[in-house]
Amino acid sequence: MRDVNGTPIERGEEFETWLHKNTKPGQTIDVTVDRVTGGKTASLVYQVALIRRPLEMIRPESRTTVSKTQVTDPLSFLLTLESLQGEMIKVNDDEFASCRRCTTAIGNQLASARQRRVCQDAGRSRFEKDPPRGFAQSHQALYAAQNRRSFQGPAKISLGFDRRIENTGEAPLAVAYRLDGPNGIPLEGWWYSTKMHREMFRGAGARDVLYQLGNAPHQLIGTPMIYDNAKKALKGNTSVEHPIINQANTQPLTYAGVDAQFFAAMVLPKGQGESPSATKPIQFARVAAIPMHDVNQLTKTRIRMTNTSVRMVTTRDSLAKGASLQHHYQVFLGPKDPRCSRPMNSTKSSSMAGRMPLIRPSS
Repeated sequence: MRDVNGTPIERGEEFETWLHKNTKPGQTIDVTVDRVTGGKTASLVYQVALIRRPLEMIRPESRTTVSKTQVTDPLSFLLTLESLQGEMIKVNDDEFASCRRCTTAIGNQLASARQRRVCQDAGRSRFEKDPPRGFAQSHQALYAAQNRRSFQGPAKISLGFDRRIENTGEAPLAVAYRLDGPNGIPLEGWWYSTKMHREMFRGAGARDVLYQLGNAPHQLIGTPMIYDNAKKALKGNTSVEHPIINQANTQPLTYAGVDAQFFAAMVLPKGQGESPSATKPIQFARVAAIPMHDVNQLTKTRIRMTNTSVRMVTTRDSLAKGASLQHHYQVFLGPKDPRCSRPMNSTKSSSMAGRMPLIRPSS
């Protein structure tokens, strides 16, 4: 894309900003693109009719920093190896130098050009990543299935993904992976109402981290606490992760994710093995609430709207030659409505339907 209605466009964020400031649904705009055909570049002009933009439950968020630069946060559901044969990611790094990033994002947004779709059938899409270091093969499957029997109203989409690591080498493989959850949750309603924290003397924000262990009551880590923790961590050169659980925890993680004013985005671990199993829960070395950007670059007006997520790091597994680990996850993206979240769980005691709606907006 070169320009829109004569205005030069260099980045996707510029195009979104222009649309927001200058247009509304129903209008028609002229979009100029450069297309290369047979080694020659030709400029083409298209007339584009605008419609109302659908609600996006997760999306990369852009903002202007205190230094007046434009930045965009990472995609949701990024995944990388946390440790491999004793080598581990350094504090506040995204990966270790000798391992290529393994990333997958819901919505067919692939953050790595090395990923490729290898098959698609009946609502299931599968992506595969080249083996790190040539001996560990890892891939993640993203699948979606319609559920029309849950409650009266529009059909819902049930999302899930599988994580599989296989040792294709000769020697045993010691490996653990890191999965960052959803981020960029909508802020609708935040400007005219306030969300209350469930605990006295604790502050809630626009995007708090909500989690549940086993059948215990849910817990909430407020956005202000995540921001303050990250601010102190960066100053002291320590981890920006706000711990939720560590390896000493004995209760399985029921769900964890981001709780906004009217919407929630949760990840539900569904066990390990050939198929989801409640009797074989995924073991995590740590789970933490994290900011998705450098909090030192946030303007004061955006502190309570800090873009947050949850980080899940598995315990280290030792895989023999030809062995693999397979982990299964389910994803909830939608309004905090019991009719939507109840079908996600089979028992009332562990149901998000009985948990999330307790965090209600207060006008």
